[in-house]
Amino acid sequence: MRVPLGKLQRRLPCPRALRLLARLLHEESGQSLLVVTSALTVLTAVAAFGIDASTWMLKHHKAQVVADAAALAAAHCLANPGQARTININGTTTTVPSCTSSTDTTDAQTAAVDYAAANGFTISPTDVNIDTTTDTVTITAPATSPSFFATIARINSTQQQAGAQAAWTSGSTYTCSASDPKQCAAIYAGNQSCPTNNYPSASQSPQPGFQDGNTNGGATPTVDGTVHSEGGITIVNSGPSFNGSPPLTVAGSCYPSYNMPDYGHATASARQSWPINYAASPYFSACSGNCTTVSGIAKVPSYCTQATTSPTGFDFTNINNNPELPVSGNVYCSIGTGNPSDPATWNGPIQIEANDPADGCKSGYPNVTFIGGNISFINQNGGGTSICLAPELYNCLMYSTGNINIYNGTFKWTGNIFDPVGTIQLGTQSAGGESASSSSGMLEGWNVYMVNATLNLTGDGPAGGGVSSSGSGSDSLLH
Repeated sequence: MRVPLGKLQRRLPCPRALRLLARLLHEESGQSLLVVTSALTVLTAVAAFGIDASTWMLKHHKAQVVADAAALAAAHCLANPGQARTININGTTTTVPSCTSSTDTTDAQTAAVDYAAANGFTISPTDVNIDTTTDTVTITAPATSPSFFATIARINSTQQQAGAQAAWTSGSTYTCSASDPKQCAAIYAGNQSCPTNNYPSASQSPQPGFQDGNTNGGATPTVDGTVHSEGGITIVNSGPSFNGSPPLTVAGSCYPSYNMPDYGHATASARQSWPINYAASPYFSACSGNCTTVSGIAKVPSYCTQATTSPTGFDFTNINNNPELPVSGNVYCSIGTGNPSDPATWNGPIQIEANDPADGCKSGYPNVTFIGGNISFINQNGGGTSICLAPELYNCLMYSTGNINIYNGTFKWTGNIFDPVGTIQLGTQSAGGESASSSSGMLEGWNVYMVNATLNLTGDGPAGGGVSSSGSGSDSLLH
């Protein structure tokens, strides 16, 4: 009940007490303080939650950027087999594995994981889904954000999850277009020394550069693809067929263009590098932190599936007409006395002597890669030896730090032969017509020497003259 002030004055004997009571009744500053304090508390809580929410949104944005980058990295890997890229992960320059084909989902997943790591996020291969039927990559990038002020409401952390999808169109930047093989590299000889004469010596020691000779029989090569020699070109054979565009080129330091021993085909050219340098990253380079143990040998590059330090290396021979063929899917590393981590030092031999598989080059067509010192495909007992091979890794069939000898039989292959310091020799002067054929491949050697050999070779290397291949793939994000 509200008491009138006049009556209150009459009832209270002390005017001073009355004035004090009236002041207390009309004073509201204390109530204002309570209201302001309560409002500030609410506003502070809202601001705190806002700060946490913005942190969560920023984390989700970063996860989305990572998902996009990882999806594109995997798609690019599948679109461009053999193309290597390097990224920085925690201050260390890292080579991202290149896909060996447009269906190499394992290396594509690794590329996605590495790109996520380079952006400070951890995803696992299970977060990378690759569909080779639709040529799409789907990435899930989970992230956890800790809470600061939201812990008051018992929200200690939040989960963010971003997703991205990318598509690819298959292509290849390290092989030439199959639609125009005459533009593709088929033979490359890297020796820059000029030959001292125009003919192979009687001891079969090849003169520098590319040589085709015939001393017995009538075997002649047919090469669809470019042939280039950094040194001389010597053609003694009576009827070779070089159908590349251009057919043969030689670095012009050895001969003036009007006096090349070239069978009327070769033209002068500028210096060129290895079409594909398999001794460099990402191919068969040395390992450091990514070394592994293979066949009980420590510190071996991870691409090796079989390795040996035996002085006899790998010996695949025909015993009692029972071919001991290499096992498909293996990369045979014959280390010898070399440094296990550095393939450029491996000197272990590899010898293959086997007959044709019973069903020809079908189920008995092993996909293998050989890396070592001297590599020989021979038949010590005379007659013909025949084997069918295809590359398992990086489109390379053989990488030799010694010499490669293929003679006295039929040798069918798909893939490239790389011998950067030695000689690739097909056939012998005493053979009665070496027969070697390839549906696709490339010979890269310090010297390339064909004598008495029938070689039907269609090049699959990059376009001649170091021009990039026209078969590049493409990749893009899907929204």
